[in-house]
Amino acid sequence: WNEHIGDGNRGKKLDEETKEKIRQKRLYQIIPKVTKIEKLIKEEVQKRKIPLEYNKHILKCIPDFSNKEFKIVIFCDGDYWHGNPEKYLPQNLDNIQTHNISYDIKNTEMLKKEGYKILRFWEREINESPQRCVDIIEREFLVGGWLYE
Repeated sequence: WNEHIGDGNRGKKLDEETKEKIRQKRLYQIIPKVTKIEKLIKEEVQKRKIPLEYNKHILKCIPDFSNKEFKIVIFCDGDYWHGNPEKYLPQNLDNIQTHNISYDIKNTEMLKKEGYKILRFWEREINESPQRCVDIIEREFLVGGWLYE
């Protein structure tokens, strides 16, 4: 973090406690920003004409892609932000990662309880092959009989 954070604090030197309070507040802000990995999936989904909406509220969360009618949600999880266990040991997770993992678990349980099929892809998987990730999404739609009818 820089010594100067945010417009309201421009020019002010902040102590670590204040910086941490700002970080914690920002965890709860919803900042609509299309990430690189979401863009890769979105382009492939659009090419294949898979009926998904982007960043729509479902229950109390906002999956990256969803279809309410067919009860399917897709999350594109950044390796850092969601604490990919292939890269981060549980004892080395920071507050942001720990918060996001708890939030992911809570949302997954809530969505499953309501009958949603949940697909999660790690940043590494998406960067390696967005096509393979969308193959999995497409297969779910085909198995459900929702595509090409």
